[in-house]
Amino acid sequence: MTKRKNIKAAAPTKPRIPRAHAAPVAPPSAPAPTAPVAPPVTPAPKVYDLSRQGDIIQMFVDDVPDEVIQANARNYLLTLPGKHGLNSYFVMVLYDEHTSLESYEANAIYEAATGNNKAKDILLMVHSLGGRVESAYLISKTCRSLAKQRFVVAVPRKAKSAATLLALAAR
Repeated sequence: MTKRKNIKAAAPTKPRIPRAHAAPVAPPSAPAPTAPVAPPVTPAPKVYDLSRQGDIIQMFVDDVPDEVIQANARNYLLTLPGKHGLNSYFVMVLYDEHTSLESYEANAIYEAATGNNKAKDILLMVHSLGGRVESAYLISKTCRSLAKQRFVVAVPRKAKSAATLLALAAR
């Protein structure tokens, strides 16, 4: 017969974690002052230089909203008279490639020309296939009456039918 030893199963022991010695913490009486939080900074909208073809393409790559495209186009067009020595003119463009001159165009020119208030001479750039004679007459009469002294029409490419009459009404 063999001798048996009484073996007691040892109870699992917890690992000893040394305690850090720290000074006792008093309960907070008032919240600690914090630095003011600045509002999130929104980046300024990117400005595209429409005189550079790369920026025009980039606007479409960046999927720019229509309002931003219109604002960039408006700002670019407003710089053109100064670049070409036309600061003494109130410049308007009548670009009508696919439709004809109607009362809508006459009203739009009237609204734009009233902003001049006889402060400058008027330069109207025309590209049109023509349209109603009445509309051309109203546009010319409006521009002549709202110009400081002169109403000038420039035709870079096309001025047919009623648009020709509009150009002839200018000085």
